[in-house]
Amino acid sequence: IGRIVTRLATLDDETLNAADLRHYYRSATVLAKAQRHGEAEGYWRLLLAAGDHKPEALQGIALSALAVGQATDAVAILFRAAELAPGDVAIKADLAWALANAGEGERGYALARQLTRDHPESTAAQTACGRILWKMARPDEATNQFARVLRKAPADVPSRMSLAALQAAEGEWDLARSNHKRVLELQPGNALAHTALAEIELRQENWASAWPEFGWRFGTWPGTPPYHFSSIDADRLPRRWDGGSLKKSRVFLRAERSVLEQLLFADLLSQVEKESRHVLIECDPRLANLFAASFPGVSVKPSATTTESDLSEQAIEVASSLGDLMARYRTKAVDFPVRRRPWLTLDSERVAVLRTEYQACFPGRPLVALSWRQSGNDASGGATLAS
Repeated sequence: IGRIVTRLATLDDETLNAADLRHYYRSATVLAKAQRHGEAEGYWRLLLAAGDHKPEALQGIALSALAVGQATDAVAILFRAAELAPGDVAIKADLAWALANAGEGERGYALARQLTRDHPESTAAQTACGRILWKMARPDEATNQFARVLRKAPADVPSRMSLAALQAAEGEWDLARSNHKRVLELQPGNALAHTALAEIELRQENWASAWPEFGWRFGTWPGTPPYHFSSIDADRLPRRWDGGSLKKSRVFLRAERSVLEQLLFADLLSQVEKESRHVLIECDPRLANLFAASFPGVSVKPSATTTESDLSEQAIEVASSLGDLMARYRTKAVDFPVRRRPWLTLDSERVAVLRTEYQACFPGRPLVALSWRQSGNDASGGATLAS
């Protein structure tokens, strides 16, 4: 250590800054290769701010956006990356896939096909072509495309993961599981492969084996603090939940990935509240009032707004999430309670206003409520609302 300190003392700021950039780049590329785009994004942004590796940094940020469903943003970022590096096939292949996710399937497929013709050796282009074919409801062609890639490059992780996802969607669980496990042999820290394995096990109700894999769903190593805690000193953060009892603990629960997951796992909150001494939970802002009314003994904050002072004032000792705590409370089928009445407290005044408003449209007729979401202009995944 003494020799290292002595050596560092002789280096100028320019050399040290260059070393920082090399560290950022290595960290970003290793994490991105393992599909841990959430962790990689911070390093890509540091590189972008420094004006270093700009096309790759933009590509990494775009993939992070794509991973959380922001396909339109990803398209815009990847177009800029492609302008800066017009010869980078991988960036254009990601752009083709992003276009397909943004509702421009035909345009994305045309770009991917052109890339495979111009660069037949590119596994990135061929994989993008296969993924878009699958999205366009052409699974047999997609399977053949992935198989061609894997015959030439058996260790190609993107193609193997795409093939595994397709097999899972077709209900071929054993084949999908086998391919995901092969990915993890190649990349033990691949967050997407772990999460995909968890989803397979959950669908087959293998609860005990599913939850540890599910811990990778945020695209980071299980237990990694949420991104908005990155400015807090590590010694001031609450300790990671270790799988044990929460008795007499003061607990912080980060928000799950989506409103759907937050509602799905909220069923667990009353048990966590009963076992622990205090609970602070983050959730989507649209659910904050609902959670506060349903669990009056719990402190509720909108996602990504908890600060160091909040943790200190509420004397938080343990950090986790409801999804991770499923490993404690839901390991067998009998652990899932049968609810005979609603357990979320609705705003009765708001319900009355909505009911009156809708019934005025069709007086005297029964009403059926549909919750509907459609991505972009691509209706290939189902009927349009009009039909």
